[in-house]
Amino acid sequence: MDIRRKPKSPDGATTFDHLGALRYRLGRIRELTDLDLNDVDSRFNLHVATRAGKVLGSV
Repeated sequence: MDIRRKPKSPDGATTFDHLGALRYRLGRIRELTDLDLNDVDSRFNLHVATRAGKVLGSV
């Protein structure tokens, strides 16, 4: 077994690729919203705003 290989997820994509996509998306959210995603209140506000947008049909 080659331990240097990337672990595979069940769908065949590499776990690292998913992690990279997640980091990219979080970075874009930070850039676009200017929010500190390490702050609980900021994350909560973003969550509520996103949910409200979905309910109101604007997201």
